[in-house]
Amino acid sequence: MPPTQRVWFGHSQYRSLSNFAPEALSERGLKRLKELQRKFGAERVSDDDIVPQTTWRAVPPRVPDDAVARMSDTEWIHAMRTLQLRSNGQFSDIEWDRDSLSSQLRTRTTTDPERFARLAVVKMPEEVPASYFSAVLEGLADVDRDAVPVEMIVQVIRRLHALPGQPCGLAIGRAVRSIATEQLPSDIIEVVTFYATLDPDPSHDDWLEIESDQDHRQDRAINTGINSVRGVAAEAITGLLFAEPGRIEQLGDAVESLVHDRVLAVRALAIRSLLATLRDDEPRSSELFRSLCAGAEPILGSQYVEEYLHWAMYRSYESVRPTLLGMLSSPDSPASRAAARQICLAALQDGESKDSASADVKLVVEGDMEMRAAAAEVYARNCGEPDVAKQCIASLQRFFDDPEERVRITAARCFSGLGAERLSEHSDLVEAFSTSRALADEPMALLYELKDVRGRLPPSICSVAERAVEAWGPEAGDISTSLSAGASVLSKLIVRFYAQTEDDAQRERALSAIDRMLEIGFMGIDDELRASDRA
Repeated sequence: MPPTQRVWFGHSQYRSLSNFAPEALSERGLKRLKELQRKFGAERVSDDDIVPQTTWRAVPPRVPDDAVARMSDTEWIHAMRTLQLRSNGQFSDIEWDRDSLSSQLRTRTTTDPERFARLAVVKMPEEVPASYFSAVLEGLADVDRDAVPVEMIVQVIRRLHALPGQPCGLAIGRAVRSIATEQLPSDIIEVVTFYATLDPDPSHDDWLEIESDQDHRQDRAINTGINSVRGVAAEAITGLLFAEPGRIEQLGDAVESLVHDRVLAVRALAIRSLLATLRDDEPRSSELFRSLCAGAEPILGSQYVEEYLHWAMYRSYESVRPTLLGMLSSPDSPASRAAARQICLAALQDGESKDSASADVKLVVEGDMEMRAAAAEVYARNCGEPDVAKQCIASLQRFFDDPEERVRITAARCFSGLGAERLSEHSDLVEAFSTSRALADEPMALLYELKDVRGRLPPSICSVAERAVEAWGPEAGDISTSLSAGASVLSKLIVRFYAQTEDDAQRERALSAIDRMLEIGFMGIDDELRASDRA
């Protein structure tokens, strides 16, 4: 056992034994306690001194920060050579962890980038751990672009790429991504191509082996990709192409390699490089996208797939239609939801593909709950857009009475997107909602928007109140139910409407609703009437 671990082990024994009364210890235990007291001091360790193993503690770095600030280049190199991560499989001497020194090196690089760039390029020997080289490059990438010449970063990239075994691919990829908008020499583009096509990391899709629901699985794919060398290289290539699409001539082979990568997590990130080329070479981009999606079912519901489909379908719905229909029938819920959303959005657009997209919408609205909820989400989010409001509102009304509560709730949230001041323009939507099952599921989106209406409330508030009395019943007065919150807001609104309107028929209708609310004990109605009388 290394000396530092023996100290830790001995001190743990001392803490335990010192909390026993001497007479409670065996002869052997008492002898061991006295031995440890001579080593650590005779003062007894109290219960308050014992830190539970589940308590977070900040571990100080092996080299204090104030000492690090004064270290010469020679001292830095000596520290890099001597500090190592020590572990025997059971304990780790984390106070001597070289990762802490790497972190300090990265921080110091941000304060004096020129010095540490020179240290990495000229002075650091190849045999020091690669993490120190990476720390310098990461520190340079952290600095504001105006403070560090691109050529300085380029020199460090070249130095790191020349290390035996090319161990710094992650740092290089991230650094190139940070300077992608700059004019870069061709050899740096070739360096990125090397890591995108030849680096062995990642070796397989280990994220698929972790049990998780389908939604979290999509996140795991992206997270795995952005923490792998080829994945980071894919991100760097995306940045390079967005900055200068003409770079595809030099990066084309790398993009194609990423599209067909054996690891799906890498392919998930490669999608955005295709998006970067969509405008300038749509046929080739679409062809590669279809190739990427072939046999890649676990990532079809990822955010980057949907992002590509979204922009591609505006240019040519027919080019992505086969992929959308394939995803729509997928047993993977995120994939079918993504396809449903983009199909519904495509059908809202005027153009030559509107008929095809509208035909596909029928598959969505007649599909399973996941598809219908996705459609309701699209229509709810866009019903406030003047150009498509009529289509969205017509589609939403069917979802207010959907058999599934989740779909009804999603549709009911349309009022949040509509806005308080526009409710009077869409009284037909409010009327449809007030007579639907959704009123009992999600009343608050509408009620909060009505509450924010400035000036006169729309007459449709009477329909909402009448239906709420019928649908909610005595539960509207029970504070332990969620409906009581809606009842309290509705009580304010109907009394306010009664006070505002000058139309006799509307006043009569409002008064009738108030009477029924009083009968069943609607939450807050008594208080609102008393406040109105005082006013």
